[in-house]
Amino acid sequence: MDRHGQAQSDFLSGAMEKRHDFIGGLAQACRDLIQVRSKVSRVEAFTQVERAELVAACSQQLDRLTRSREGKTAARLHRVREVAEARERLRTAACEAGCRAKLQDQAGAFAVAWKAKQDSQLRALQERARRSCLTLEAKGLDQARQKLSEAMAEAERQEQADAAERSWQQGMARMPSAVLEETSRTKAQDDLRGAVEEAEVLCKLEAAAADRAEDGPNEAEEANGFLGYHVFW
Repeated sequence: MDRHGQAQSDFLSGAMEKRHDFIGGLAQACRDLIQVRSKVSRVEAFTQVERAELVAACSQQLDRLTRSREGKTAARLHRVREVAEARERLRTAACEAGCRAKLQDQAGAFAVAWKAKQDSQLRALQERARRSCLTLEAKGLDQARQKLSEAMAEAERQEQADAAERSWQQGMARMPSAVLEETSRTKAQDDLRGAVEEAEVLCKLEAAAADRAEDGPNEAEEANGFLGYHVFW
C-alpha cells in the first residue's frame, strides 16, 4: 500500500474513532436525558415551564456536543487534506528534479559526442588537405620534369638542326645549281611539314591545358605556379 492509501486508511480509522466517540457521547447524552426525564417524571411538582426549560437546556447541550464533534471531524479532514497535498507537491518536485538531472546528463553526453564528431571530421579534412597538397606537389614535380626533359630535347634538336643547317650550307656551297634548287625545295617542304606538326602539337597541348583548367582552375593555377618556379630554377 502506498503512502496515499495509508493516509486514506488513517483518515478513515480516525473518522471511525471520532464517530464512535460521537455515538458514545450521544448515547451518554441520551442516558443523561433519560435520567433527567426520569427525574422530571419523579418530580411532579415542577411546572410545565420548568420542564420546558430543562428540555431546552438538554437540547442545547446536545447541540453543542454535536457541533463540537462535527468541528473536530472537519478540522481533522482539513489537516489530512493538507498533508496529502503537501506529499503530492513533494513527489512532484522530486520527479521534476530527477527529470532535470536526467536531461542535464543527456545534454552533457550529447555535447561530448558532438565535439568528438567535430574533431574527427576536422582531422579527416586536414588529412584530405594534406593528401591533396602532396598530390599537387607530385603532379607539379612530374610536370616540371617533363617540361625540363622537353626543353632539353628541344635544345638538343635545335643543336642538331643548327649543325645540320651548317653542314647543309657547307654542302650547298659545293653543289651545282640544279642540285641546289632541288635541295632547297626539299628543305622547304621539310620545314613546312615540321611547322605543321609543331602547330598540331601546340593545339593538342592547348586543348589539354583547357581540359585541366575546366577540371580544377585553382589546382591548375597552383600547379602552373609551382612548375614555373621549378622550371625557372
